[in-house]
Amino acid sequence: MKRETRWNAGFLAAGAALLTLAMAPNAVAQDLLDTADAGVEITRDPADLPHVLQPQSPEDADVADTVLVFTNESSSPMRVRCEGFNKNGRPVGRAWVAIPNRGLRYIMASDLSRGRDWVGQVHCHGSAQVRGTAVLLGRNLTDLPAIQARDGFGRLRFPVVATY
Repeated sequence: MKRETRWNAGFLAAGAALLTLAMAPNAVAQDLLDTADAGVEITRDPADLPHVLQPQSPEDADVADTVLVFTNESSSPMRVRCEGFNKNGRPVGRAWVAIPNRGLRYIMASDLSRGRDWVGQVHCHGSAQVRGTAVLLGRNLTDLPAIQARDGFGRLRFPVVATY
């Protein structure tokens, strides 16, 4: 084999490896979303979200829940898997949601705990093209922080989540 041919083959192999690495974060993120251990699928109708995002009546002043909203900015459908942890760091529950391309879906903190009261945080995994927002529903609406890692794996953390 000629020396130039070996160099060309080496460059082609290196180029293929770099291309694979460039595409890997999205593929890895979706592979991590094996729904067999992700808990229950949440299938709330996004058309109901405007009705959900209303302040509670004075009679329900002692009731609160957190809405976790996910927006898919890509042209491919995505899945997001979430796990809730109570104030002591113990798992409360898991759930996942399928988001259509350029669509929006949401889950409630009470979905993760199957209706039990809890205060803590939620960690979610999905694609880097999925953005998260959190809103506390109570007597008033309160925007809560959503921290998104910019590492290509789509990790989202909601540090303050409550339902009671």
